[in-house]
Amino acid sequence: MLKRSNIRLLPVIVLWSLAACTASSPLEPEFVREWGGTGNQFGQFHEPIGIAVAPDGAVYVADAGNHRIQKFTAAGEFLFAWGDAGSEPGQFEHPMHLAVDARGRVLVPNYGNDRIQQFRVK
Repeated sequence: MLKRSNIRLLPVIVLWSLAACTASSPLEPEFVREWGGTGNQFGQFHEPIGIAVAPDGAVYVADAGNHRIQKFTAAGEFLFAWGDAGSEPGQFEHPMHLAVDARGRVLVPNYGNDRIQQFRVK
């Protein structure tokens, strides 16, 4: 409960807090790193159109133009890739906007094949 003597200080404290936050906290994001580049080698991309982060911090990228999924460490180091063009299990036609569930299973919407594929990745 506020006492009568504290009521006068409350607006001053609020204004001081707002001024301190805006003066020392820039609103622009800080660039950290990038990885990849154009191409079809491991770690390169052609139309990277989806990204998901697994519970363990691994980063999955839907590399739509190369018809594959690539897995990276949180620091961007290439680990492995799977998939190629086609309609068989494990093949893709422009995979997009993937997701990773709480168990680490990767779900890949496959735009060109009108399906979703689910993978267990170790």
